[in-house]
Amino acid sequence: MKKHADSIYVSSAIFTGNSLESMNGAIAIAGDRIIAVGSMDSMTEYINSNTKIIDCGDKLIAPGFNDSHVHFMYGAVLADEDFCLALHDCKSEEECVQKVKEFADAHPHNPWIFGSGWNENIWPGGKSPDRRSLDELFPDRPVYLSSWDIHSAWVNKKALELIGYDRNTPDLEDGFIDHFPDGEPSGLLREPGVCDPVQKLVMQTANFKDSIDKYMKIAAKHGVTSLGNVHPYGGIEEKEALEIYKKLEDDGIITSRIHLFAELKKDLTGVKEYEKEYCSKKLRFAGLKKITDGLCESHTGYLLEPYADDPTTKGELQVKPEELKELIINADREGYSVRLHCIGDGAVRNALDCFEAAQQVNGKKGINHAIEHIENCHIDDVPRFAKLGVMASMQPMHLIMNIDGYPAFVGEKRLKTTWPMRSLIDAGTRITFGTDFPVVSLNPMEGIYAAITRQTFDGYPEGGFVPNQCITLGEALQSYTYGSALVANYGNELGTLSVGKLADIVVLDKNLFTATPKEILETKVLMTMVGGEVVYSDPDNSLLGLNKILSIF
Repeated sequence: MKKHADSIYVSSAIFTGNSLESMNGAIAIAGDRIIAVGSMDSMTEYINSNTKIIDCGDKLIAPGFNDSHVHFMYGAVLADEDFCLALHDCKSEEECVQKVKEFADAHPHNPWIFGSGWNENIWPGGKSPDRRSLDELFPDRPVYLSSWDIHSAWVNKKALELIGYDRNTPDLEDGFIDHFPDGEPSGLLREPGVCDPVQKLVMQTANFKDSIDKYMKIAAKHGVTSLGNVHPYGGIEEKEALEIYKKLEDDGIITSRIHLFAELKKDLTGVKEYEKEYCSKKLRFAGLKKITDGLCESHTGYLLEPYADDPTTKGELQVKPEELKELIINADREGYSVRLHCIGDGAVRNALDCFEAAQQVNGKKGINHAIEHIENCHIDDVPRFAKLGVMASMQPMHLIMNIDGYPAFVGEKRLKTTWPMRSLIDAGTRITFGTDFPVVSLNPMEGIYAAITRQTFDGYPEGGFVPNQCITLGEALQSYTYGSALVANYGNELGTLSVGKLADIVVLDKNLFTATPKEILETKVLMTMVGGEVVYSDPDNSLLGLNKILSIF
């Protein structure tokens, strides 16, 4: 006997994720699962007097969006306006300092003056800030200002004193401190190795519960049903962060699923404990992550050839190649998925070499390993992704954040395979999309728009930035749904509207397949469902009040 549906959603535009096109039909849901997908005529046997049938017209129904790469806890805290000052719009060091002063004056009892989002790349001359402008105003209060990409921090002397950084503090493989000519720290910290210890002090004063509650609601409003929460955790101890999530799930605050990716280390004892402890309805351990290089903007992204604007450097790897190879072989042997942050083409090649070595030692195990970001990839390495079964985890909004400045770093030749989405897909690579929140917002429509146009929101440049790498709408949607489920090693349960899978579903306010790029960017979510439960309903649309119900009986 067929199971009766609790609800059936009908639309002339359903993107199941099993193909790159939409279909006309219906989705039947019972409990937390999808029980039927097909024409409305085929739904008759699933209907009884209790079944709600919602006519969505031509509004697109799709799998819930899976944001494969976020630093969610850290990002939620950064959005607390009384805890963290937003500096994204500041056009100069002077403007930043003025805003910091105003924030500090308005929050005299905050133990730390904390801000985030400054971007030296949009300042006159691209000059990096230093602590002198902060020291003058804040001799006695510690200041910590995180950069837009979370890979750098601008601090004052008081903050340096509290953490114990001075002229004798050595550089680390995963972080270093800029210095004045006299050897004293300039107040500019680069990469997590030196940023996180300071951020840990700041985070001890954060209100995690309220911040995460607020951003869970925002995720639901954007149709984001799953979050790939990757290492690092922004100065929050990894185990502490996971326990906070666990407590908040018990409190009913976690509405989107969280796939946890811990730091890749040699000793996997702690990871095995995570596997046992974090396997609940909304919270699950999914794999491991390691940062292998920095960023092109700071010339710390590792390139095969020197930077176009600084031929003295190719950047650097944060982990020695042989060490990384052993880490990956070990994790692969134990069956763990590994994701590697690789910005430059040199880091990408090194990562592919390591994954290839793991296959040679352990055999092809069918694990969904991935390389993160891939701002640059040598053309010879593009086909290696599919050959090795390595996924490409990309954040399309990144590619439009520095369109005018980026070419100077890499030069014309490397520009052809900058964020090479089209080349990777054509070579058979499975792509997964995310935001890197809080670097950009959680709104998937922004990333989809960027992937298909490679333009800023005002249409710049005409034709797109490296337009030969544009992808189609269907490819972008699939990357944001099924691709992201695969990289979380949960493709058997999520990512497509398929019979037997969890009912994580969104209804949008229009059919994206007939919309212009600008209309896609402006698209709103009408309903978000996680495991058969509606976690967001647009208060202004009758669909979400279930008023547009077909009369069957």
